Amino acid sequence: MPKNPRVYELARELGLTNDETLALCDALGIGVKSHSSSVQIAQADRVRRKAEREGLVREEQPPDPEDEKKAPAKK
Repeated sequence: MPKNPRVYELARELGLTNDETLALCDALGIGVKSHSSSVQIAQADRVRRKAEREGLVREEQPPDPEDEKKAPAKK
């Protein structure tokens, strides 16, 4: 039996940011509080379908904000 996906896993799968995925969940009435919240499999399917209908699915992953903040290591 597959496990319930977390919001950040769903975001990664769709090529969206965590905030975009949380907004989709909110629009669908799925009560999630953060990117680490789990959703039921049926709810994840609803989010996927809505993202595809609205043309939000991207092949490229959005840039990771932590990568931009890191300064080069000084020696």
